[in-house]
Amino acid sequence: MLRHARGLWGAWWWAPALPWVGYAAGLAAAGRARWEHGVVAVIAVTVAYTSPATRRFFLHALPFFMLFLLYDSMHGAITRFDLDALKETGRITLGLVVMVVNAAGAEVG
Repeated sequence: MLRHARGLWGAWWWAPALPWVGYAAGLAAAGRARWEHGVVAVIAVTVAYTSPATRRFFLHALPFFMLFLLYDSMHGAITRFDLDALKETGRITLGLVVMVVNAAGAEVG
């Protein structure tokens, strides 16, 4: 199996699996993993290492896989905001339009 992976990816045979397995493992260690993290990791690794044709598909689909990682990582960042504190101050600064209004000095609430 290692010979097959090296045949597809050369010296960087380990690189295609690293972001997907690392992200899923990091979330699992933090206790925030969901079932779709495992599914995406398995799909990405399977597609990357199955054959030269799936390797090409993986390279073409890589922006979409990266979008999944970026979008999913934002879920954790947004939920860490203290929304109760924002409600108490009467300011909601989550959103481009609201931030532009706040920068102009207008009260939002």
